[in-house]
Amino acid sequence: MMQGGEAGAVIAAHATAEIAMRLVKENDPAVMARRVIEHIRKQGYFIVSSDPDVDTLASHPRVAKVTSRTLDSGARSGAWRTDPEESQASFARAALMNTWPGQLVELRTLGGGVPASAFIDAFHIQTIGIALANYDDNQHSDNENLRIGNLYDGIVTLAGFISQ
Repeated sequence: MMQGGEAGAVIAAHATAEIAMRLVKENDPAVMARRVIEHIRKQGYFIVSSDPDVDTLASHPRVAKVTSRTLDSGARSGAWRTDPEESQASFARAALMNTWPGQLVELRTLGGGVPASAFIDAFHIQTIGIALANYDDNQHSDNENLRIGNLYDGIVTLAGFISQ
């Protein structure tokens, strides 16, 4: 997401950009955040972590305020992946095949930043992600939606797990 300027012919005093990274299991979120910051620095920006004062703005032609949830608060929601041959994956596959014969689609990893890695790391458990959303659900946007049919199919899917 990028924002800047005002309505009319006013030159913007500042602009903002938000960068969201989708990582794979082999990427460390802190390392990737530092790489983005270093890339911004290489573009000629002086990096600050809070609103710059007048002296800082006057001393540097390019100033970028950069914050990172990963680096600033220690929040880490790294990607995770479960081996498809694990017993939990085999159980899930069997339940889904019984519930939806001929319709199972297996993907290597579930997309997004589902914050399960903290539990996986702490309890050393394998985790399976089952997507129930429609392909055009616009997750995390103003018009996020879930089709009623997908909600119903989700209920049927979960019932299939319970009865497996």
